[in-house]
Amino acid sequence: LAARLAAKRAAVRLLGGGVAEADVEVVRLPGGAPRLRLSSRAQGALEKAGAGAALVSLTHGREHAAAAVLLVRARA
Repeated sequence: LAARLAAKRAAVRLLGGGVAEADVEVVRLPGGAPRLRLSSRAQGALEKAGAGAALVSLTHGREHAAAAVLLVRARA
């Protein structure tokens, strides 16, 4: 749960103003990999940033959790 919260916060920071944590959801693909599901507001901010996708990685231990979010440039 803490890693998912870290991912939401990282995505909000990357996407900028107007995007709230409620606009970003961390879901699991059938194989278990995490994926970001973005609201239309967050998707618009992603496109405005020139990105075509947002990738996410989660990790956690007993006492720590972390997440990395990477914006991938849209193809020209």
